[in-house]
Amino acid sequence: MVTIKDVAKKADVSIATVSNYLNRTKPVSKELGARIQNAVDELGYSLNLNAKILKTAQYMDIGVILPSLNDSYYVQLFQGIKTYFQNTNYFINLVFSNNIPELEVTIAQNLKRKQICGLILVSCQPENWKFYYDNFTSKKIPLVLRERGSGTLDILLAALQKHNIKLSDLNVKMYLGSTESIKLFLEHTDCMGIVSIRSVHKELVAGNLRVIEIKGMPMQREFNFVQLQGQEGGLSQVFMRFAGHHSKSL
Repeated sequence: MVTIKDVAKKADVSIATVSNYLNRTKPVSKELGARIQNAVDELGYSLNLNAKILKTAQYMDIGVILPSLNDSYYVQLFQGIKTYFQNTNYFINLVFSNNIPELEVTIAQNLKRKQICGLILVSCQPENWKFYYDNFTSKKIPLVLRERGSGTLDILLAALQKHNIKLSDLNVKMYLGSTESIKLFLEHTDCMGIVSIRSVHKELVAGNLRVIEIKGMPMQREFNFVQLQGQEGGLSQVFMRFAGHHSKSL
């Protein structure tokens, strides 16, 4: 069986240099890298990932749960994930939930048993944040949630951009896909969330939540009127005039 010592001898470098090259722990010059790679290819050496995992207690599996690949968006998303990890030692475990909440939970539990080191998820049940918090986030397993479109998120990004602040500069704990799930999450954590003030009216009256003003950072949602071409007039025009006149109080 070919060992890392054999590779080092063949390439005429130290074992540490071979290890740095194979594990990408420290930079190695192009010349040495080429010699090591040639030695690896000629000897047929393969990195023993199982031994590495046992030694470092570091698991290299990443779970990816998508609703399906029927949507071109999910295809592009997975291609991006695959491209990002293709030159690493991580293994991608792709599973589909078929938009079935019960199946998604079962898949997540099975991935957890495999002791994955991270989970990338497009959830069909974003309101079920507690399950993912208890099983992944609270256990320090990195979790990425992709919200399925959000006008509020766009407003936040625009407001941050005016102050040269990136979303990555914030300590984002979790992305959730509905206002109700965000409110439920806020009521059980010490985090802050950004939602429409009208959506939390009851919670504000009850004293469960409170508004925190951020000076110099207004967040206003823009609305556009859309109607069929050539059908101007009637009730739609009356409503647009009414909205325009009362826009500040709406």
